[in-house]
Amino acid sequence: MQLQIKERMVCYAGGMHWRGYIIITLIIVALAGLFFASPFLQDIFFIIAEDTSAYAAGHPFLAVAFFVFLAAISAMISPFSSVPIVPIAVLIWGWEITAGLLWSGWLAGGMLSYVIGRFAGNPILRQFIKPEKLYAHEERFSCRITFPGVLLLCLALPAEVGYAFGLIKYHFGKYIFATAIAEVPVAIVSVRAADALVSLDMTRFAEWVFLFTAIIGTAYFLFHKFRNAQ
Repeated sequence: MQLQIKERMVCYAGGMHWRGYIIITLIIVALAGLFFASPFLQDIFFIIAEDTSAYAAGHPFLAVAFFVFLAAISAMISPFSSVPIVPIAVLIWGWEITAGLLWSGWLAGGMLSYVIGRFAGNPILRQFIKPEKLYAHEERFSCRITFPGVLLLCLALPAEVGYAFGLIKYHFGKYIFATAIAEVPVAIVSVRAADALVSLDMTRFAEWVFLFTAIIGTAYFLFHKFRNAQ
């Protein structure tokens, strides 16, 4: 039973709940629909955005640092936790700069989650698993996971894999390289969806959300197909 903890974190037989991602996506779409349909909510949002923009104009460095910090924290929890801050950021900096800042924050969060998994994960697991068995599993999964699999896994689960790869001592440089590549399309599509939202363009918003779902779903499918072929 305890040994399954390690396998689940690496292979995501139990760690990745894609149904949960679908549910969260549907909730976000429903909230966006409410926003599109409610002038009252739009007024509240744009008032908040205007005040935030005024503060950011007066404190540009602090505003950027705070946004990147929040993006890094969200990368350690869930990319969906970035949802509330991205639309306002788009109004402040535009979608291009916002995508770059979001990507930078997510990459920093991925690095930190790797470090946490690398240095805090083992001491916790050693309370439940004998050291020799833990070492055997680390060797087994470190050898089995190839770079294409890592890339697909980072694309499908940008917020969760850092802990797992740190835990199995996967090569840090390869992990960061895969994370940097995988998070580019996710960041761009997420920000473009937010841009469509603040532009009150429902059709364009739906297109970007569909593309986001397709990217994550395809990566998830290909990862499992790639893994089963090994």
